[in-house]
Amino acid sequence: MVILLALLAGYGFSVPEMHCVVTLETSQDLQIYYHILFACNPGADAIDVVDIGLPTTGWQVSDMKAWLDGTPYPVMRSTYISNGVEIPLGVGIAQGESGVLEFLGTCRGGVYRDDNDEDWASFRFSPTWFDGSILTGETRLILDIEFPPGSHPDSVRYHETPFDSAWVDGDRVVYRWDRNVWLNRAFEVGVGFPVGLVTGSLQTRPEEPPFLTLCLAPGLCFPAFFGGIFMLLFILPIFFAVRSSILRQKQYLPPKIRVGGKGVRRGLTVPNAALLMERPLDRVLMLVVWSLIKKGAVNVTGEGPGTKLTPAGIEPGGLRDYEKKLLELIAGEEGLTPKNLDTFFQNMIKELEKAMEGFNLKTTRDYYTGVMKNAWKQLEEAPDAKSAAEVFTDRFQWLLASENKPEVRLGRLPRPVFIPVSSWPVSAGATGQSINVAAACGNLVSRIESAAGRASQGLTQRVARVVNPAPVSSGSSRSGGGCACACACAGCACACAGGGR
Repeated sequence: MVILLALLAGYGFSVPEMHCVVTLETSQDLQIYYHILFACNPGADAIDVVDIGLPTTGWQVSDMKAWLDGTPYPVMRSTYISNGVEIPLGVGIAQGESGVLEFLGTCRGGVYRDDNDEDWASFRFSPTWFDGSILTGETRLILDIEFPPGSHPDSVRYHETPFDSAWVDGDRVVYRWDRNVWLNRAFEVGVGFPVGLVTGSLQTRPEEPPFLTLCLAPGLCFPAFFGGIFMLLFILPIFFAVRSSILRQKQYLPPKIRVGGKGVRRGLTVPNAALLMERPLDRVLMLVVWSLIKKGAVNVTGEGPGTKLTPAGIEPGGLRDYEKKLLELIAGEEGLTPKNLDTFFQNMIKELEKAMEGFNLKTTRDYYTGVMKNAWKQLEEAPDAKSAAEVFTDRFQWLLASENKPEVRLGRLPRPVFIPVSSWPVSAGATGQSINVAAACGNLVSRIESAAGRASQGLTQRVARVVNPAPVSSGSSRSGGGCACACACAGCACACAGGGR
């Protein structure tokens, strides 16, 4: 179990008390409860979102609940950690104030077969820990593990870290660890019990993949050597010169964004995140159009070359400035033209430049790369088709932003995934009540590309020439320019943790 806080430049807090209760059910389900006292440091930014990592992938958002000082708050899939949920707290816990966060959730699975005794089950768990650079002081940590019903003090045991007290509650044995710790690292405990206390088959340690070896025949050594010299002296310089030229045509961020700054710029919309990562501008355009479609501001009509983007007639509230500007272009007499799209993205890049002031480009890109990878990880590792459909609906923009051909990767999912036709805002030509997610995505991509037409062709190169022009040679030889984790044991039900969100 992991709780990660949204790490902003001014974040600082302490956790005076944490009480975690893990209840093992006969079905191998885990009931996980957290009672955490947060104290926001004076002068620090408010604690406005909490991420909770989960120890297994067998869960649904609908099985999670959260409260801050007794007031319920929504729980949704995390946009930052690969396997967990986030709790947006609104104004949250302000500087100098404290609050109690409670979380209750159910996960399926997590009990493993003991490595050394097939008649015993094993369970390991670590409560959350936090980034030591933003965590102040020690925490009184109370961790209770409640064994499955039917357990008896003589038939259960601990692994490595002794418990501090134990008792019987009804038909369950309870072990408690009560320690003063600095929660900048894992505090892992383990327990064992007879396999008969749980139903169903138990997971076993996954086998390690074999190491790959690469052997070259001795007779190939000399040809490879001289071929390598030829490549080094003649072919590679030409290759890298051409490659550099091609890559530069795709780099449209101005040099100012590429230098300076500290920390990660969180809170960017998906189109802005894609812009920051210099995704092709026709893909960024597609992301903005999709957000307008989802919000009911734009309709997609027609098929093939006759596909058009048309205003819905009523501008919904909550549109962002760039969405309003694109909507104006779509509604205008000229529609989308190369000229007005060039201007649109030049302005959007300028706004992004302002938003990135004081932040680091590389670390911010790494952050959003992780968000995109996590979206695919959640989708591909979803325990069933229903969960996968929910992830697809929730995270579709991130999926669309991360891949050049997302429909191809969607078609390779471990299982077919379908969504109701009624939930997809673009007519996909489906004849039944549901449509495969790969088909839905492919139809959307094709229709938006057709609607944008020639205006989006060469868009990235045109904008890059204006916003990030190639340096002019001055005769000098120099030129300037700008939780996932793996548990090591078979009996593990732990999640990665640390600072971040």
